[in-house]
Amino acid sequence: NLLLVPPADILTANASWPFYVEDEPAGSCATSPVSPDTLCLHHVEILPRLQNKGHGTMLIRQLLAHLQKFGIRRLILHVSGNNAPAVALYKKTGFHITETLSYYLY
Repeated sequence: NLLLVPPADILTANASWPFYVEDEPAGSCATSPVSPDTLCLHHVEILPRLQNKGHGTMLIRQLLAHLQKFGIRRLILHVSGNNAPAVALYKKTGFHITETLSYYLY
C-alpha cells in the first residue's frame, strides 16, 4: 500500500513528493517545471530495504496519475545509462529513450 503525497504547488522548482508504504516513510522524488505542461523528474529515492519490491513502479504510476489531474502532459528525466535498475524502472513505466549523451571527464 503506497501513499504518494503531492506538494502544495507542483509548479515549484524542486517540488518534493514524499511517499509512504504502510504509513512508514519510504522515499521521495522531486519535480521541476520545464514548461506549462511538462515537468522534469529527478531525485527518485527509495529506501534500500524497500527496493526491488515494486514500490518504484507504484511510485511512478501514481505520480503520472497525479500529474494528469493537474494538466501535466509530459514528464521528462535524465538517468545514467549505467544505472540499469533505474533505466529498467523507467522503461517499465512507459518512458522512452529520446537522446543519449556521452560525458568525458578530464
